Amino acid sequence: MMGLGAAIMENLHPYHPSLDWQPQTIGDYVIPTAVDLPHMETEILECPSTEGPYGAKGIGEMTANTPGPAIVNAIHNAVGVWINALPVTPEKVLRALDEKALGEKAH
Repeated sequence: MMGLGAAIMENLHPYHPSLDWQPQTIGDYVIPTAVDLPHMETEILECPSTEGPYGAKGIGEMTANTPGPAIVNAIHNAVGVWINALPVTPEKVLRALDEKALGEKAH
């Protein structure tokens, strides 16, 4: 969920580069909750780490890196536009589609 939030929801500075408006409290900051959780199936694969004690390694941060690229690739496969900044928002997708349409009209 941490990776999903970073990929499609979390935006600390929504009006960057202006910092006039930004979340002031944790209640203002939009993060995914249990309601946003998609159905997932998990499978544990034993692959001990040579670096950690008794083969242990962290699990949370590694899984947070993959949703962003996966979502961007899925959008590209579906509609043919690349989004190059996270979070991926509907506005960014629509803007990219508009730019694609303008580019196709120019040719």
